[in-house]
Amino acid sequence: MTGRGRGTGVDDERAQFRLLFRTFLGGLFENDLVPETVDLRQSALWLAAVFMIPPAIFALFVSLSYGSWMTDEELALRAVPQKLYFIGYSMAAVGFVTVLVWDKLFPDRRDAIVAGSLPIRTRTLVFARLSALIAVVVGFAIVVNLPGTVIFSFVAGNYLPLEAFLRYPVAHFMATVSAGLLVFLALAALQACLALVLPVRLLRRVSMLAQLLFVIVLIEWLVFAPGLLVRLAAIDPGATSEALAAADGPYAFVGLTSSRAGIWLPPVWFLGVYEIIWGFDPEAFRGLAVAGLLALVVTLTIATLAYGAVFRRVVRHALETPPDVARPAGL
Repeated sequence: MTGRGRGTGVDDERAQFRLLFRTFLGGLFENDLVPETVDLRQSALWLAAVFMIPPAIFALFVSLSYGSWMTDEELALRAVPQKLYFIGYSMAAVGFVTVLVWDKLFPDRRDAIVAGSLPIRTRTLVFARLSALIAVVVGFAIVVNLPGTVIFSFVAGNYLPLEAFLRYPVAHFMATVSAGLLVFLALAALQACLALVLPVRLLRRVSMLAQLLFVIVLIEWLVFAPGLLVRLAAIDPGATSEALAAADGPYAFVGLTSSRAGIWLPPVWFLGVYEIIWGFDPEAFRGLAVAGLLALVVTLTIATLAYGAVFRRVVRHALETPPDVARPAGL
């Protein structure tokens, strides 16, 4: 094949990807079981608006604990438990929404007809659908975390130098959104792996049970875990100004960041991402940030490979299933 031919093929595949991306993105907000009078896009925005309230209220509540009398070390120390709250909440919110749209992670009959009747590579279909799903998840995470980001960044960063103040909202967004994305990718990878290894009849039961279990767990996480993270990350009462000045860094005085157990918790990994971007003491959190980014890469790889492997099976089953037969999640 000539260079020109390869270039034309790449251009065609890119055009197919863009078209499929828009198609799948629109299809995520369509459901034959929902009346036409119900706008799923508007419902999704309302859901995001509800989820954005708790972190915004929390950010307003903690604003009373900051002041110009605090040193940079004291400001950094005070913010650690609160950052963990925002990260944990974002993970719970994204996970809860992912479980609610569990059946949408794989193509339905309409998508299968498109995929099965057109000369499109499987990888293009897989990347287009995964990209559409990730775009929705990232958009949801941004909307949910937007008020908390603005309020908390202004409150916690207002007494810092200008450069650190400007980095604060970027760090907050990157940490909370990437933490939520990790939860989505983990759930998507799990569902794809279940569809790969389980027979159809067993998959239907296991998938329904898993969805119910995750709903219960994520509701509990959404209600209790963010506050629990704040308690577990309680600041050592001995963290006086003199002790902070003498220590290598303020994070030795925080429960989770000073314990070996804490480094195994995903919210703490993305706290590392937060601190690296903010730049106050990057060396103290470099290992945690690397763990968080590595977890993202690994889950994305597993989700992509498993999703691609099961995609043809899903499309074939959807085409063979009569329109009036319900499709289980993952099939």
